[in-house]
Parts: sequence; structure tokens; C-alpha cells
Amino acid sequence: MNPAKASSGLPWWKTSTESVKRYVASETRSIVSEVHYPGPVVDWLREQLGEGVRASTLLPGATTAEVSTFDVAGRHYVLKLFAKRFFVDEQPDRAVHEAAVLDALSGVEIPAPALVGVDGDGSFCGVPAVLMTRLPGSSGVDAVHASELVGIAARLHSAGITVPWTFERYCDGLETRPPVWGRDEKLWSAALELARSAPPAEDLAFIHRDYNSTNFLSRGNRVTGVVDWLSGCMGPPGIDAARLRLDLTMEGNHDAVTAVTEACHAVGHHIVDPFWDLVDAVDWLPFDQGLDTVDEWGDPVRRKRLEGFMRSAVDRLG
Repeated sequence: MNPAKASSGLPWWKTSTESVKRYVASETRSIVSEVHYPGPVVDWLREQLGEGVRASTLLPGATTAEVSTFDVAGRHYVLKLFAKRFFVDEQPDRAVHEAAVLDALSGVEIPAPALVGVDGDGSFCGVPAVLMTRLPGSSGVDAVHASELVGIAARLHSAGITVPWTFERYCDGLETRPPVWGRDEKLWSAALELARSAPPAEDLAFIHRDYNSTNFLSRGNRVTGVVDWLSGCMGPPGIDAARLRLDLTMEGNHDAVTAVTEACHAVGHHIVDPFWDLVDAVDWLPFDQGLDTVDEWGDPVRRKRLEGFMRSAVDRLG
């Protein structure tokens, strides 16, 4: 692994974070929209792997980075290039963050990618980059994976990992109100008020933060990977349960929602909490893109599913 340089004696990620801040503030930044691959990236990959990359495949579905995969010497790799200016401006330490989390996970019994290299400030690649191993399997999970998903969460939350990033609600500091399509004004008023209230007292742990079905790989009845650790932080374990169950709810996979909930109780990992269900439900709406977007969000089916999830949480809190 060749992480960002750290000559100050501080952990490499801490030194790199300061470097990223200077980099983003500079006038010489080079953020590209299509990187598959320019010369500097090819040279950096050769330095990391000891061999050149001959061909790669761009992976679909990524939001904040351009993600591709390739093989070198019979081994499978994934490269994340944080090449979208908006997301780098918003969170300049994205590559450093994910690399630090992957590094911290290396000793934990969780099927996470292994960190291979990181260019935290883009000084080698032109954009911040993370190189990691690729795990087998296809994206998505179902009810048959519930026990394994909960077991992975339990090991993650009890691993004793500490990172400098902490949980934040996506809607913190932003205006919120019921969307115009909300069918039950009383429900929305109660949900928003409860979500703004003080959280339950609980010990923080290391969480994935975006523990949803698209971030799992599976093969048959087995979970083969947990990916996209960009948001890993110290926070309430209940938000991981909420995010997984809400995501499955929005996809209409109610059997999987029930199976995950029952599995949490079965193993004694009591992280299903109606408060965090509400927080995640409110976060589901794109408040950060403006209230007009909220009013246009979703189709009737997804809106109904969201309100049903919220109603269940409000009822349990009442």
C-alpha cells in the first residue's frame, strides 16, 4: 500500500486531510469528467501494482466517483477516481476518508475490500483516488441474507474501530416541511418533530452509515462483500439498521425487511429503533436539493412506501 505521504509523525490520513484542504483551495486543480485512464493515472497504477493496466471496465451506479475494475496478474481490483468537482468541493477528503476506513477494517472479520493505494490529494492522478481489491458477487441481497447482514453489522459495531469522522444527519441545518404530496399532514408533522428531537442516549460505535442493499455483494445465499465505505464514521448503530430496512422497504421487499428485523432480535443486536427509522426516512428526501425537489420526489408507490415506514415508526414511538 502506498498511502499519502506522512512525514510529520501523525497518522497518514490526518496529514493527508490537511494536504487535501490545501489542494482544493489551490488554483491548479485538474478535475476531469472522463478518466479512463489519463497518463498520470496509468503511471500511478503501475507504481502501485508493479505492472501496467491494459484494459478496464467502467462500473455503473456510482454517484460521487468514477469507478472501474480491471485485472492485473490474475488479481481483481477496483479504482475509484473522485473526478466530479461538486463532490470534491463538498467533501475534499473523500478519498482519504474511504482509504482510512478500509485500512481500519483490515483486521476485522468483515468481507470488505482491502486497501491497495490512495492518492489522497490527487497530486499523482490529477484527482483523488483510491485503489482497492475487488470482491466476488453481484450487487443486491434478499431475505435469505438477513442473518448474515445482521451478523456483519454486529461484528462491525463491536469491532472497536475509531475514526475521526462522526455521524451527521443529512438534513442538519436545512429547512424541512411536509412535501405537498404528503397524504397525512398529522403524520408528517409528528415525524418531522420527532426526527428533530434529541436522540436516544446510546454509545457510539463505528458504523457503515450507508448500510443499504446496493452496497452488498452476494453469490447465492452468501454475502460476499460490503462496499462503499466512504461514509464510515462514529455514530449510532441504529442508523445502519434503519438504512437497510428503509432501502428494502422502498424496493417493496417486505419479506427481507421482516427477516432483518427478526434477525436483529434473534442475535441480540438490538439496533432497530423507531427514532433512527424516522431520521433516516426524513433524510431519504432530497432536502439538500431544495424544497421544490422534495415536492417532485418519487412516484406514488414509493411515496406510499415511505409514509408507511414513517407511520410504523411514529406508532412505535407513541
